[in-house]
Amino acid sequence: MHDLDPQPPSEVLRVSMAQQPAQEPTATPIQAGKLTPSTLPDLIHSLFADQATGLLTLRDGDLQKTVYVQEGNLVFARSTDPDDRLGELLMRKGVLSIRGLERYSHEVLNAGRRLGGFLIERGLITPTELIDGVQDQVRQIILSLFRWTRGEYSFRGGPLPTREVITLKMNTLEILWNGVHRIQTWSRIKEAVGGLERIYQTVEGAGEKLHLPLSHGQAKLLRFCRNPVTVGEICDTLPGNNFEL
Repeated sequence: MHDLDPQPPSEVLRVSMAQQPAQEPTATPIQAGKLTPSTLPDLIHSLFADQATGLLTLRDGDLQKTVYVQEGNLVFARSTDPDDRLGELLMRKGVLSIRGLERYSHEVLNAGRRLGGFLIERGLITPTELIDGVQDQVRQIILSLFRWTRGEYSFRGGPLPTREVITLKMNTLEILWNGVHRIQTWSRIKEAVGGLERIYQTVEGAGEKLHLPLSHGQAKLLRFCRNPVTVGEICDTLPGNNFEL
């Protein structure tokens, strides 16, 4: 059935699935609460640092998005948001036309099929394009959550459900990095960073631990913070836009 969740591309990715019966995590939620502007980045970083495994579910009204966490890494996601559908993503990328999207979505719905496998069988996309599409879909679902400032969250630890679930290799720190950079609301940034007297110091080997390509300015900021410095000193001393700093 063509539903709102990202679906594995039929047999193409089945080799990536655990060959065992489906099982739902049975542990009770170890974390739950209300979302605030600073909740999600801290929560993802905490799960990564603890190498946790389980399901992180976030709800805002009728919308629900679930992120699959395996040993601290974000490996999959589902969403009830119609804008997160695979077909709509393929149309935005130019892989499908709007007429193709409407036609094939109707056909797979009537046939109880999944859109990805259907498109491969028709020769409309390649298995590689589908894998890339699903990975991009999952990444966009997760990144969209960084703009959420309200709702509820819960993390239920335990084995991941394996039926119809694939694990995608994504750089969790890179997703966290890009997600935080999507936050452009000054009140959220100020709350998280702190006032002018807040003191920062770079942890040893921070650049190497990130495994991320840093710009010249970002690398310079890390070097500047080798010794304890305040936010005010950073903004007064380093060149560039204070907002970006």
